Amino acid sequence: MKNLALTALSRIPSPAQRKIFQVRERMMAITEFYADLRRFLRHSGPSDRVYDSSGSRGHEAQAIKDYHRIEKGLSLREPRQPFGAEPSQRLRGILATPAVIAAIPGHVAAAAEEALDGLEQWNNHGEIDSNLAPFVAEPVDGPSVDFFLSRRSVRNFDPSRVVGQADITHAVEIAQSTPSVCNRQASRVHILTNPTKIRAALKLQSGNAGFGDDITTLAIITVDTRLFTGVGERNQGWIDGGLFAMTFVWGLHSIGVDSCMLNWSKSNSLSKKLRVLSDIPNSEDIICTVALGYAPTSSARAARSPRRPISEILTFDSQRNGA
Repeated sequence: MKNLALTALSRIPSPAQRKIFQVRERMMAITEFYADLRRFLRHSGPSDRVYDSSGSRGHEAQAIKDYHRIEKGLSLREPRQPFGAEPSQRLRGILATPAVIAAIPGHVAAAAEEALDGLEQWNNHGEIDSNLAPFVAEPVDGPSVDFFLSRRSVRNFDPSRVVGQADITHAVEIAQSTPSVCNRQASRVHILTNPTKIRAALKLQSGNAGFGDDITTLAIITVDTRLFTGVGERNQGWIDGGLFAMTFVWGLHSIGVDSCMLNWSKSNSLSKKLRVLSDIPNSEDIICTVALGYAPTSSARAARSPRRPISEILTFDSQRNGA
């Protein structure tokens, strides 16, 4: 049936074919946007205005948002005294509900309790808990500009060398320093080392022709949509996940592991297939995949990938205002 449809389409004049494909792409866009909407509504949490500690969703996200609000308030140059009535009220409701405590990670509950204690210490005694709002550390010598400019996407991996778990763990620990909305830290990393699963995942990705067979380790970067709340955060996962993915790659580069970020610009149906293949929870959205490995030292080349002129990237307000 599909072949018959393609044969019939090939007999239609080119301008009409383009029109048909335009309509088809628009219909596909509507279908995908609607699927995105359903996923976000199903998995995300409620906003502050409608959150209820007796409800069934959003407890971990709300606890992190509110304890981090207290931390941020205490880090200001001149914190208000008192402050934090609404966040503290919600946190007390969370900590007083056994079903909620059982549903959120212990470290989140502990951080919430510490934040409440620190807020009470400030509001009642004017003392800031340095555990909640530590002093900014002195700058340290960082990597040179050459470190950042030397990283390239590698598409020529040595299939005899496999990236060790310790190195991957180290890179993820570095990536955990990535900023995220209200410290939600929704990014997740799923590592595939099984050759059969890697081949199947790369077939779904379809952007690895010519080097996919040499990939021995594949990372899948995702975000847990349950940690985002309200309509205003509908796109936040892509922001936080993208930042995390880049820091992860810098972490790999810092220990000599080569990588190639493979985009995941795919339909919801293909995302579902990759989640099933890789045992990824349904609440997680796929940001990208990353091939990990080591380039052959004497023969590997990288794409030139010329950069845009800085004038196309950077604008100062003085330029806009003519000052």
